[in-house]
Amino acid sequence: MQLLGQSEGWKLFNEKACKSRGAEFETSEFETIGRPVVEKCKGLPLAIIVVAGLFSKLNTLEEWKNTANALSFSSTTTLDDEECSRILSLSYNHLTHNLKACFLYLGVFPEDHKIHANNLGRLWLAEGLVKAFENEEFDAVANRYMLELMDRNLIILSQLSPCGRKIKSFRMHDLLHAFCVREAQKENLLHVVLSENRSDFPQKGFRWVSIQSVNFDMSTIRSQSKSWKSFLYFLLEESSLEFNDFNLLRVLYSSTKSMKVMVLTDIVHLRLLILKQNIKLSRARGFLKPRCRKGIELSRSWNLQTLLCSKVVSYRSDDGGNYSEFPQLQYIRCYDGFIHGNPPSFVHKLFRIRVDDCTQEYIKNIPFLKKVGIVCEGRDDYNGCITNLASSEQLEGLHFGGTEFYIHSQFTNHIVLLKNLRTLSLFFVVFDSDGIDILSKLPRLEVLKLKYIGFRGAQWKIQEEVIFCQLIFLEIFCTPLEHWEASSHNFPKLEHLYIRFCYKLREIPIDFAEISTLKSIKLRECLHSAVESAKKILDEQRDYGNNDMVVIKKETLNVSESEESLSEEEPDQKWITDN
Repeated sequence: MQLLGQSEGWKLFNEKACKSRGAEFETSEFETIGRPVVEKCKGLPLAIIVVAGLFSKLNTLEEWKNTANALSFSSTTTLDDEECSRILSLSYNHLTHNLKACFLYLGVFPEDHKIHANNLGRLWLAEGLVKAFENEEFDAVANRYMLELMDRNLIILSQLSPCGRKIKSFRMHDLLHAFCVREAQKENLLHVVLSENRSDFPQKGFRWVSIQSVNFDMSTIRSQSKSWKSFLYFLLEESSLEFNDFNLLRVLYSSTKSMKVMVLTDIVHLRLLILKQNIKLSRARGFLKPRCRKGIELSRSWNLQTLLCSKVVSYRSDDGGNYSEFPQLQYIRCYDGFIHGNPPSFVHKLFRIRVDDCTQEYIKNIPFLKKVGIVCEGRDDYNGCITNLASSEQLEGLHFGGTEFYIHSQFTNHIVLLKNLRTLSLFFVVFDSDGIDILSKLPRLEVLKLKYIGFRGAQWKIQEEVIFCQLIFLEIFCTPLEHWEASSHNFPKLEHLYIRFCYKLREIPIDFAEISTLKSIKLRECLHSAVESAKKILDEQRDYGNNDMVVIKKETLNVSESEESLSEEEPDQKWITDN
């Protein structure tokens, strides 16, 4: 690791510790305290930014003095492990009690693992580390905690959400990850299975177990299972496991399709279940014998909050009931399959249901629905489906489209009934050249994603009177669009434009240089001419004083590569242009 000189180290510290402070933090008194602190970090960038993150949270000169005095190191020119650990400990000890527990939970993930914020928030919720407040939902609390960790430079941002307000994913520096694991183990919270060596197992019961060893043997740690609250599996190698007598387990999480649960005796305290296999929910006063041969069946996991699977979530009842036995189940998602049966009335997020299931009665039964994913198969009544959704007053997010074929965009006339919609993702839909414009009538729409979209005439011409008044993020993915006409007037608040795999798009409208809010244009596998148009927009934005805007390009194509990509894609994606 390259070490920084004193001037570089001070510049980095000053940038991180004082970036959001007023002029008083630029005075010589604060510099007098800060420079010796930077010197104690001995040029190690991680140590400098972690200390800077800590000092950025201190508000007075006295607090700076007291914290600086806590750092006393040897006179050697480099940091040893103990001194580095002392710096990390100082920052960790300044966290609130709740934030400490949330930080330690990050140790369950493997080193250099990309951590997805949505999953982490639900893991924290399941463990009781975050909770909703009267005016703040749990995911907002979780995002606030992650932002706090990022401000303190304890995590490294990988990606923000499309709107730019939330963390989507992040990573940890390897030294911080090692510190996190070490502290969690010291508190008898975490055991990481990295080998089959039984001598590594702690004598006392631990709360979280993370499986990261290829030679993992469940029987070697089963004696400790009664204390487990979280079981997380991160291996690519296939493994078949049985879970019985895990009475206190709250989290059962697999990051891959490799873990197969053969037996899962109903766990009353289970709150989060993420598996890549079928799940069947059963309503019964007593235990039921499993009938779900290719998956697992639950009947008494009454505390379940989150359920994610790869194939099918279905429901079986011996007395014609519904999901009333799962009163806390708010998030259900199937990655490849569908949800069968009526969902619980408390559900907030529901992903991958069929259009035919989206009846008026079905929607009426879930009044708290906020986000939903709906897939059309065959010639379904998708207009009626959208009309039924209009009765869902809290609906903010919709993912809607076909599967292996395109559907016509006439349903967009009905989508405008969803007045509270903030996020809209459409896929495998055919639009006329101006068919998308009607979406501008959604008054709160902030995020619009257009994936596998067919444009009749291969062009999108937006009329001057069409205004996407609140749109912040626009993504165009894998379309045959060739010509795009638009002005800054059409997108007055656009911040992020993301164009991927648009092999024929010649250029981005140059008038986007007039959008004062524009922060980024990202292009991947697009024509060289489209990239050049983005650079022209960037140059003009610079002339207007917008020095923060960026253009990010990856794998730019030339014309021959574009034609080759299209010839490969057309048979599978069934591009529609002039028909």
